[in-house]
Amino acid sequence: SEMCIRDRSITGISKYLRNNNLSYAPVLLTWDMTSRCNFACPFCYIRDNSITREVRFEETIQVIDGLVEAGLFEVYLSGGECLLLDDFLKIYKYIKKKGVYVTIFTNASVISDEILSCWKDFPPSSVEITLYNDDYSSKPFCNILKLQKMGIHVLPKFTMTKTTFKYYKKVKQ
Repeated sequence: SEMCIRDRSITGISKYLRNNNLSYAPVLLTWDMTSRCNFACPFCYIRDNSITREVRFEETIQVIDGLVEAGLFEVYLSGGECLLLDDFLKIYKYIKKKGVYVTIFTNASVISDEILSCWKDFPPSSVEITLYNDDYSSKPFCNILKLQKMGIHVLPKFTMTKTTFKYYKKVKQ
């Protein structure tokens, strides 16, 4: 019988493989790479930006290799702000070179030319950008346009709170 995958997103394909008990059981990793963030949103679950010790690239190689061997299919890289991690690009490229699909969760305010260059060569499956205001000239909004122009799938998101509600209508536009 012919397989029918309705949701052809990476996550949809992963769910399909998992639910249909095929011989390959894909592994999904959600990795909060750091608790540091350059924002201090009052509604965020991260309360302490004072962390002094973070994971280094060399410490992750064996773990990543083991996960790939176990069937790692998809990774969500998040934080805090994962792009603040000193070894983010080394870790990211290593995962991509292993053939794993990667989604980045970011506030997009620290996307640099170096990151854009890396993503041009090793594109993420998706970049999910959470917006917190309606300043269209801000780095997050500008980076959404840059990423879209590069052909990278971008999913803008908005956290609705009492303090951000006033921006919702303009952000939605």
